[in-house]
Amino acid sequence: MTLLVLFATDYLDVAQGNGGGERNTHELCLAFQAAGDEPAVSCDLRMNGSLLVWSSRLRRKLAPGREYSRDRSLGYLACRG
Repeated sequence: MTLLVLFATDYLDVAQGNGGGERNTHELCLAFQAAGDEPAVSCDLRMNGSLLVWSSRLRRKLAPGREYSRDRSLGYLACRG
């Protein structure tokens, strides 16, 4: 049986921020994956002009009505908004 785990936060994810909360969430997601579970993160997006921000904005434009961009660049689902 696969466990689905969602981490919802108003902080950034490890792709944009490297604080303790971001790092711990990332490590927990990797541990859940190693155990055969399916983690996901819903987090904030800092509008700083980085490639991540531009690709997130493009993903939202290509999917009208979607509030969050979604990708698996970290190995698990990350929804940034």
